[in-house]
Amino acid sequence: MSSFAEEVKLYIRRLGIHSTKPTFKATISNNKYDTKEQLHQDLKVLLENYKKIYNDLTDYPLWQQKFETDVSKLFAFSNIIFDVPEIYELVDRQKIFK
Repeated sequence: MSSFAEEVKLYIRRLGIHSTKPTFKATISNNKYDTKEQLHQDLKVLLENYKKIYNDLTDYPLWQQKFETDVSKLFAFSNIIFDVPEIYELVDRQKIFK
C-alpha cells in the first residue's frame, strides 16, 4: 500500500510540468514524455490499480479505510493541479475536504 502511495506522489511531481502558472521548475524540467495525454493515461492506470487494491482489502476494513483516506487525499490534491473527471468518481469530496 505504501509503494502505491509513493507512485501517486511521483505522479504528482510529474504534474508540476503542467502548472497553471509558469515556473522555473516547469521550464527546466519540460520533457517530451510528460504530455497531458500521457499523464492522463498514467492516471487511468493508477486509478485502476487503486480500485484493485481497495477491493483486495475488503477482508481488512480498517486497512481499507486507511488506504482509502490516504490515497484519496493524494488523488484529490493531484486533481487540483491537473483536473481529471475520473477522480471525481473515485474521491468522496465531502469526506476528504472536511
